[in-house]
Amino acid sequence: QRVAGPDPRLAEYKDLAPEDWPDQALTSGVWTIFPHISIASFDGGGRSIMLSQLFPGDTPGTSVTIQHYLMEYPPDEAQTQAALTQFEFLKYVVQEEDYATGLRQQKALESGGKPFVLFGKNEGGGHHFHHWVDLLLKTEDADLPALFDEHKTTFFSAKKQD
Repeated sequence: QRVAGPDPRLAEYKDLAPEDWPDQALTSGVWTIFPHISIASFDGGGRSIMLSQLFPGDTPGTSVTIQHYLMEYPPDEAQTQAALTQFEFLKYVVQEEDYATGLRQQKALESGGKPFVLFGKNEGGGHHFHHWVDLLLKTEDADLPALFDEHKTTFFSAKKQD
């Protein structure tokens, strides 16, 4: 699954045939590989990615994340410094924004103040992910190849589908 925001640079390719679009334009964004891998692309210091693996912790409210920062080519000195700056920024965003928010949400969920949580309509990636989890859990192992074949090009909307 790929999650990407609007990118005005893509307008440059509107008159090109899709097979002529550059790979980098098509592979940017954040990719999720079910069930626990995230690959986020960046340009700090040269084309690079942050590869994250998320593992369950000892309790439902904990987890362990292992992150690798990888660059397409060996950087020179200036690119190394730019990459280090990019990676420090990413570490801050993940630790102080994303995970701090998640920990507050987990604490709120554990309080029992709400009987359920509804993802926002703008969180299409979350809807898509959870729809796939539901489908996978409902599907017998022997039927998984047919499920994958059926959904090769299916895009789920934010609306709940049965």
